[in-house]
Amino acid sequence: MSSPRLFANAETPAVFDASPIINLAGTQMARRILQLLPHTLLVPVEVQEDLRRGVANGHSDSVFLDDLISDGTVQLVEMGAVAKLHFETLVTGSAQESLDDGEAATIACALEREAIAVIDEAKATRICRMRHADLELVSTTALLLHEKTEDAIGPDSIAECLFGALQAARMRVPIELLPQVVERLGPDLVLQCNSLPKSVRDSKQNAPQVTIRGEDR
Repeated sequence: MSSPRLFANAETPAVFDASPIINLAGTQMARRILQLLPHTLLVPVEVQEDLRRGVANGHSDSVFLDDLISDGTVQLVEMGAVAKLHFETLVTGSAQESLDDGEAATIACALEREAIAVIDEAKATRICRMRHADLELVSTTALLLHEKTEDAIGPDSIAECLFGALQAARMRVPIELLPQVVERLGPDLVLQCNSLPKSVRDSKQNAPQVTIRGEDR
């Protein structure tokens, strides 16, 4: 699902789920990338709570998020009345048709604020497309591949960001963006990314060699 307002309409907020925060942390350039966005960047309280639960398993992503909140890069928000109604419908139902609190709160807040939802999970994306077709969704991959991001930090850095997110955070790449990711990484890096589909990594024929500004990646 495309997001025509990404980078284009500064008045549109962007609401982040936990996975994009984790994936961006893996790039080692998260703050710089987020500061490129002209939008008000929001994170629901439920997402913060999701990340804090990971501390017991040795994950430090909640600390990273707290730093982003402290320096004003992102704002922590609570659901309003409209968002709470959407939230209840998203967390209710069978396991296949319901979402966890963080995902549901991200979508609900985006709907309430007519915002862009930055979310990576396949099930959450599927449910959004079925129930809220007008909601603008952006994946971490789409954000990294956006021409505005690449213009600002350069194609070599984009390749490094993609590699970091795939290795450190096991970023999920939407199937329609796999060719672009493979192109930017080149075969050697593709083969090192176990989070990419096995079919992509099986042979170098699936990951054609690409030259990025004279550097063979």
